[in-house]
Amino acid sequence: MSPVRIYVAPPIHSRIQYSHVTNHTSLSHPEFPEPATLPVSHIVQYNLGVPGVVVAKTCISSSLIPNPQPLIPTRKTSMSTHTLSTQEIIHQLADLGVTPGGVLLVHTAFSRVAPIQDGPLGLIAALETHLGPEGTLVMPTMSYDDEHVFDPTTTPCRAEMGVVADTFWRMPQVHRSDNAHAFAARGPHAAAITATFPPDVPHGIDTPVGRAYALDGQVLLLGVGHGANTTLHLAENLAGVRYRSPARLRILKDGQPVWFDYAEVNHCCKNFRKMDDWLDARGLQRRGTLGHAPARLIPSRTIVEIAMEHLKQDETVFLHPPGVDEECDKAWASLPA
Repeated sequence: MSPVRIYVAPPIHSRIQYSHVTNHTSLSHPEFPEPATLPVSHIVQYNLGVPGVVVAKTCISSSLIPNPQPLIPTRKTSMSTHTLSTQEIIHQLADLGVTPGGVLLVHTAFSRVAPIQDGPLGLIAALETHLGPEGTLVMPTMSYDDEHVFDPTTTPCRAEMGVVADTFWRMPQVHRSDNAHAFAARGPHAAAITATFPPDVPHGIDTPVGRAYALDGQVLLLGVGHGANTTLHLAENLAGVRYRSPARLRILKDGQPVWFDYAEVNHCCKNFRKMDDWLDARGLQRRGTLGHAPARLIPSRTIVEIAMEHLKQDETVFLHPPGVDEECDKAWASLPA
């Protein structure tokens, strides 16, 4: 019987992102909505009869629970799940409604998509094969490392944007933006989409998400929800919301790294999930499965239209009430009295 790793975690000590250790198995638990991190102090090997399952369990103290109960995986583990071929992924893209020859902005959590043929490269190949030579594939490749000057040729984004995006920007003929809010693209519109834009307005109309919107692109949320949907920040900017959050990053000025301070439209983004109800109620969001992950496909212009409709009624519709979330509190504090 194969051993199963159980993470028994008190509320302190080192932190580890569970999606990196679950062997492509999603865990369902109300304390840890995706994406999440678990504070880990003990790793114990247990045989639970489910090969390869990695289970997270919290404790109220640093002592080990003698017989911890596993959380229930939301789907089969990768060891018992069929590895989908590139051609099967292409068929799924067609069934979902991805437009060949169009612009496709993809946000993905590969841990939920796998296992598929050739891993992240296989997913990229399927996406580009379906889009065809006239299509343009776009992915966010931003870095949250504000301590170092962003270099589009070397700065990684795996920790922030995942393995697929971090693989994509390194590939031949892929264009990447030149600041820390970078997107990468390959295809006929790639150079235009990733062209230089102001770092202090990372999601305005003259940015990669704005340009994909102008080109009537589609947004594919693959294994992630609307909390990862950067096009919603475009809607906030176009709606003229007044809240901002302080931000800073390192840039080069006269060849020397300096701090650049600015304020951007930002908050925790968890309430972007409201988009599901708004879109589904009108049948404006296509749902399906891609690889082994749930997928949502929405026209960029539809996202902006529906979000702006609600933002114009209440510009704080995506913010938590004061006192609930620190990032949202910063946004609230920036609003005029």
